Amino acid sequence: MSVREKQLSDSLGPRFCVRWLEQTESTNANVKHDLVAGFDHRVLVCLADHQTKGKGTRGRMWISEKEALLVSIGFRDTEPNPTLMPVLGWEVMNLCRQTDSRVRVKWPNDLWADGKKLGGILCEVVHQKDKHTGLVIGIGINLKGDNLQHAYLKLAPEKYLEFFSNVIRTVTDCVQTFTPARVRQICSQWKRFDVLYGTQVFAQTVNGRIISGTELGINEKGELILSRGTQQMAFSDITLHTNM
Repeated sequence: MSVREKQLSDSLGPRFCVRWLEQTESTNANVKHDLVAGFDHRVLVCLADHQTKGKGTRGRMWISEKEALLVSIGFRDTEPNPTLMPVLGWEVMNLCRQTDSRVRVKWPNDLWADGKKLGGILCEVVHQKDKHTGLVIGIGINLKGDNLQHAYLKLAPEKYLEFFSNVIRTVTDCVQTFTPARVRQICSQWKRFDVLYGTQVFAQTVNGRIISGTELGINEKGELILSRGTQQMAFSDITLHTNM
């Protein structure tokens, strides 16, 4: 066990099983494999300095920056809940805002700053050998790099370890204590930190249909609300674009 791996493990405590790799294809894939294999009955955590085959929503490639938080967290016997997604985005955004007030959220759980993407969260379902369902949450947050199309969290390197620990705890607590009531609690506050609130957007459905409208935040089910004239529509499974 490396020094930083031990430091993070000590910070998180005995309910977590921590691995920290220099490079891997995908932290999500590693945790999914361990969940299926029944590797450990604790919360599984895998971090990497660099991943070569990371992916984002709908299988799109996620290219990590020079310095980034790349972590996946695995939960056994956990049923997926679509209303969990915006809550995860909200809680991680609030944590990031403790060090960088520029951070905003883009539905359902992307992180933005200064009009650019800062990070994102990916949830994947795993079918364990015992036929129960597991859940893997992958988080990527840019910390340092030179890609002008991306945003970077304002965080001193000496604060990285503490920040990583706080993200892992925040996501774990969010998953393990989640109830639909939490969505209702954040619903009215969402628009204050929604990077696209009140703007014209394009929603692409899973079958490729494009719907344009004004983005008006979320409802109490965590669904995105689009306004078209006097009509309002709610969506739970779309991809948002600012231009097409």
